[in-house]
Amino acid sequence: SAQGGVTVWCEVNQNAEKQDLVIDQSLMKPFDRIAGATFLKEHGVDKIFKLERTKPNVCCDSQIYIVRPSMTQAKLISDHINADKNSGIKRTYKVIFVPKKFYVCEMILEQEGVYGDVIMEELTVDFIPMDSDVLSMEIPDFFRDYFLEGDQHWLGTISRAIMTLQTIFGTIPNVYGIGNFAKLVSNMLEAMGKDKSEFTPADGPEIDTLFLIDRDVDYVTPLCSQVTYEGLVDDIFEIKSGMVVFDQSVTGTDKTMTMLLNSNDEIYKEIRDRHFTNVFGFLSLKAKQLQVGYDIPNITGTTEYFYKIQSNGVTVVLNSFFNRIVFIWNNLSPIIHSSFDVNWSSACKINHFPLYRSLQLMCLMSVTRSGLDSKVYKSLRQQLLQTYGHQHLVDLFNLKKLGIFTENDKRNNFRNLNKRLNLVPKSGETIDLNIPTDMAYVFGGSYAPLSCKLVEQVYSRGGFLGLEEVTKLLGETFHTRRGTSNRASSTAQNKKKVILVFFLGGCTYSEITSLRFLAKQRGWKIIIATTSFTNSKRLLESVQDVL
Repeated sequence: SAQGGVTVWCEVNQNAEKQDLVIDQSLMKPFDRIAGATFLKEHGVDKIFKLERTKPNVCCDSQIYIVRPSMTQAKLISDHINADKNSGIKRTYKVIFVPKKFYVCEMILEQEGVYGDVIMEELTVDFIPMDSDVLSMEIPDFFRDYFLEGDQHWLGTISRAIMTLQTIFGTIPNVYGIGNFAKLVSNMLEAMGKDKSEFTPADGPEIDTLFLIDRDVDYVTPLCSQVTYEGLVDDIFEIKSGMVVFDQSVTGTDKTMTMLLNSNDEIYKEIRDRHFTNVFGFLSLKAKQLQVGYDIPNITGTTEYFYKIQSNGVTVVLNSFFNRIVFIWNNLSPIIHSSFDVNWSSACKINHFPLYRSLQLMCLMSVTRSGLDSKVYKSLRQQLLQTYGHQHLVDLFNLKKLGIFTENDKRNNFRNLNKRLNLVPKSGETIDLNIPTDMAYVFGGSYAPLSCKLVEQVYSRGGFLGLEEVTKLLGETFHTRRGTSNRASSTAQNKKKVILVFFLGGCTYSEITSLRFLAKQRGWKIIIATTSFTNSKRLLESVQDVL
């Protein structure tokens, strides 16, 4: 549907004169997945610019803006148009909001006196395929907008995206939900479904079950440092829309390199879900097997880039890598087992850790202990403000509002959930990281993601029956069924039932790996959908206020 939407507006403009395109920086990577530069130039686009405060040096008489619906972007566009007016330049302007326009954007354009100068359109982008089993709406603002600010304006967009899937693959008969926003989406789907007749393909619905999971159900997972290969690449280099950019310090040349990471790359497919300790031996073996008639640097290229984070030599690289792994273990296992030394936070000052690293440790302590003792909370709060500045007082307030960094908090029931779901393997229990039999391997055998454990338990039981104690701790949970009018054919009965797990508020690569492991172990077919991708850095930075 994304490609179709782009094609529609491009076809409208292809007979017109050449036009310049100005695009929101946050949309560049997602847009590249659905319409690259070649595609745009074939449909009337002359030059492509990034939307910035400084007005682009455009030449054409027609200008198109593709932006997210925010007040900031609307103000920038207004400034550009007013600058043209003041210079006596006449152009036609079209503003395309992705995935929808908000009234507040129209209001800004009107206040700035340019409302009558622009043509406004919407470009609906539902799910963008990132891989054969991963879909993303690429709405990174959703987490803050809803969970922090309580704004429900994305409800319709998310619900319509699911309805679009149902018009293609059939009405989903089983919907499980965990969280308040999940319930809102379910209610919206029911309301939207009343206006449309149920659609069921001849072979039955393609998707048998939909899980809707709010991000605030499980904050522990995104706060943990990732130790699978794909997770490490995301934590260090930041994967954006399935692509990663390696800078000059990594490539060892004066050029950057962009790589598309998906299952089309056979080597990457083999290593992405492995624990980092199981990657290097595999690549070495693979290189030996394929060294005849194959370009070895291509085989080990991804790992080489990973190694070269700070490298000028092998010793420096390995030391840097080792220090990072030590940090991962220190912020995960001891915290969850409640043996973490609170005074360790002082090391953040000594080692000059970035703000999000210190917050990561403090928040992990809070969410795994149902809030902190009042004395400990105030001490950590004071240390952080003295180290990084009192301007971050607002950030601490936001984290407290979310229930991520708080004093004793009854909202957080991680310890009780751990006892009932065995999230943290018992003392003395070891997990084989090379041939894993438990999804806890994605965090080195120290922790199995709560969100994924819930999917396993609920689907294997056919509902929440037997999980009453767990549902009390989780809050809002529900299961809705929709009858299908057509009987599934024998072909459909022999097919694997597809489970769609939709994360509302962001999904980590560790959770994707866990669900892939679960699907393989149980013989299920799982598709992962998300509003965006997240990790500890993105989660914490999303709630920071820039003063």
